[in-house]
Amino acid sequence: MTQSTLIFLVTAFALLASVSGRAGVPAGVLLPELPAETRYVLEPAFPGLPPVLAAGIVVPPGETNRLFLLSKSGVIYAITNLAAPDLTTVLDLSSKTFDFSESGLVGFALHPGWRTNREAYVYYATFVSPAGGTGGFPSLHQRLSRFLLDPGDPNRLLPDTETPLITQQDNHETHNGGDLQFRSDGYLYVSLGDGGTGFDSFNNAQKIDGSFFSGILRLDVDRRIGNLPPNPHPAVHEGTYLVPADNPFVGATAFAGKSVNPAALRTEFYAAGFRNPFRMSVDVQTGELYSHDVGGMRREEVNRVQAGGNYGWLVYEGTLPWSFGVPPGVSYLPPLMEYEHQQGRIAITGGALIRGDAFPDLKDHYLFTDLGGDIGTFPVAGGQAGPIRWIANSPGTSDLAWIPESGAIYLANVTDGIVRRLLLRDRTGPPIPPRLSETGIFEDLATLRPVASLTEYQVNVPFWSDYAEKRRWFGMPDTGERIAFSKHGSWEFPLGSTWVKHFDLELERGHPETRKRIETRVIVRNSDGVWGATYRWNASGTDADLVPPGGLDEDLTVVEGGQQRIQRWRYPSRSECLVCHNAAGGPVLGFHTAQLNLEMDLAGGARGNQLAALIARGIFVNPPEGLATLPALAPLEDTRWSLEYRIKSYLSANCSYCHLPGGPTRAQWDASLATPLSRARIMDELSLVNVVDNLGGVESFIVKTGSLHQSAIYRRVSESGLHHMPPIATSELNPQAIQALTTWIAQDTRRRPTLSQWQIDQFGTNAPVELAGPNADPDGDGLTNEGEFLLGESPTDASREWRALIRSSGDRVVLTYPRLPNRRFEIQWSPALKGASWRPLDHPDNRWFVGSVEARVELSLPVESTPVFYRVEVSEP
Repeated sequence: MTQSTLIFLVTAFALLASVSGRAGVPAGVLLPELPAETRYVLEPAFPGLPPVLAAGIVVPPGETNRLFLLSKSGVIYAITNLAAPDLTTVLDLSSKTFDFSESGLVGFALHPGWRTNREAYVYYATFVSPAGGTGGFPSLHQRLSRFLLDPGDPNRLLPDTETPLITQQDNHETHNGGDLQFRSDGYLYVSLGDGGTGFDSFNNAQKIDGSFFSGILRLDVDRRIGNLPPNPHPAVHEGTYLVPADNPFVGATAFAGKSVNPAALRTEFYAAGFRNPFRMSVDVQTGELYSHDVGGMRREEVNRVQAGGNYGWLVYEGTLPWSFGVPPGVSYLPPLMEYEHQQGRIAITGGALIRGDAFPDLKDHYLFTDLGGDIGTFPVAGGQAGPIRWIANSPGTSDLAWIPESGAIYLANVTDGIVRRLLLRDRTGPPIPPRLSETGIFEDLATLRPVASLTEYQVNVPFWSDYAEKRRWFGMPDTGERIAFSKHGSWEFPLGSTWVKHFDLELERGHPETRKRIETRVIVRNSDGVWGATYRWNASGTDADLVPPGGLDEDLTVVEGGQQRIQRWRYPSRSECLVCHNAAGGPVLGFHTAQLNLEMDLAGGARGNQLAALIARGIFVNPPEGLATLPALAPLEDTRWSLEYRIKSYLSANCSYCHLPGGPTRAQWDASLATPLSRARIMDELSLVNVVDNLGGVESFIVKTGSLHQSAIYRRVSESGLHHMPPIATSELNPQAIQALTTWIAQDTRRRPTLSQWQIDQFGTNAPVELAGPNADPDGDGLTNEGEFLLGESPTDASREWRALIRSSGDRVVLTYPRLPNRRFEIQWSPALKGASWRPLDHPDNRWFVGSVEARVELSLPVESTPVFYRVEVSEP
């Protein structure tokens, strides 16, 4: 956390705190920890191996006992002897691989004749210096290379045998394609993306006479007699491959309604018009080639790749034409299957057409994965795709490998590095009760009085749920286990811990008497993480029925502003529950320090701190020492807190289950409360997907200071449709959030710049680090530039403005300081200036707070005989 520390000396004081008691238990609740279910599960396949953040997983053709993992960092690993697995390094190119965003080592294939010719092919990103030693800076390139296996070790490629075939200069680190597949014709197929950013920014799509972008290549790496040399191009390494004479664009004179330059024709192309075909697969039964195309704004797709096919990007995304129009007379091939960016689905990754009988209900079905976590399948028959069925969820899944001979299905994960295996489990145990009245949660459904083992709780900032009013309860099993507390992170709960959330909705906005019971959700902590289910209340509000596993949509008639309209209500599926309740974000959401640290009416009518009451019950194995400095979220409507901190709190409550380090999303900004705004990759950071204009030439940012139109967060919150956020079980706009974001982005002129912008404002763009660096002290006043920035002072004026003062007052000592707006101040103490740890002062006036206006803070402390040192830590939101 960015911070500056000031130290003061004063006499001591003491603070005593105690906790006692035991936590309640969820006695009487009839929900199972692990319900009976026949379902697909994803279990760690090799729990004894270290994790590998793999972008790909590859099965050697015809083998059943070996897998390859492709780390974007530039390392290829082999997992051998799958029953008693070993992890072996096959090739280490990390010293020359560019691993950032979507770039890295992403493609690998063994030659069909590798046992005799020892050949393997690798696709990776690297920096290349200008040719001929002419000077200039190295630039990013995407490279396809051949390597040879060690003749004595089939699990080791020899780095010094590298022979590049294609080294294509690239302007951006995204949309690289990079998958490699051999088909029965013996040719190598290579997928290529459009080169990056939003809407084909570098004009690479819909071309076959440009460079190596936006298509699928078909190469003769064996250089057979009768095949053709490629046309000259700076990316081609001469003599390393030939072009199959029957490639579909050999001799082409036109493409996509335009003439082509014969001398520049890329005869290597087998198909064109792709955005980012990250993964391909070959049907082992028919030999057909399938390619996934990662979408931009709306659609993800699977394509059956045909020779000479044009798959439409960027005229189409899936079957959706862009608003600038479709050129006449051009034939585009539609995808075999497509799905929308909704319910947490963000980017298609791996897939395969499953044959054989290992999974009877997956036979002749295409199985595919999404980076957001959902695993889907659809039948393929007669060249047509049937409806998608979503069967499992594992956020961060980057690729899928199916072993035809054994039927085993393995999945790589770029978020946690765990290789998982897809299994169909018939789990025994109690069923999920079909009605809410049979769960034992409520003693009285009419009044929603829960069983005594469940405790009602509140949160500081509720997740937006389409105007619903919510109530919440929590309970733990009576096993003697307790919760592992964390100040900023997720808590760890005993298995069987249970949460209940109930939803009411006013059918006429602003009229509580029209409130209707809509649904009640339950979450149970178990060895898999959590399981969740939803109960839908009947029309009379007397009971609620279990929603089917796939979820349910219902149209509700509501009245708003005197006008009647339809509100779509989504009862989430059990897999949708796991999109939010994922490993990176929880898996328990909303039940943590910053949400529960609030004042409320406690049992017995007393007013007090909810978190302190939980601590006093003894439910934590490692309880915190008091409440001082424990974080708290700030509601949007509480104007005592700074607007910026209220925005951060809103983002933390509504976005941080995906938008956090390691979260299941392509947009890697950080909504975590503990991450300072200047380090969260939010302010004036380009967004991954341009949500502003199709081809308007206007850049899109996560948040663009002063511009609502260019701020992706604002657009996602303020606009309906497929890009609306939050993505799960919500379709209504949040007017309070929209207004707060509007003021913060467009009108809040008091908002301070980031440290880097402040440095430029103070010292210019070329100032030396000894003058402008964060730890420099150019005015010699003892406060670093970082401290000057945080306290709003001048780095070139030694006269200090912000000061903390101490004075005696009888048997008390008073510590006073000015609390600046949009800054958090924490008083810390230590019995010694050196050699002792600093601890937060547990005092009501030292609790977590980020004010909206400047205020003078006075802390009255008792005098003691032992000296104590104090310091003030100031930090940005």
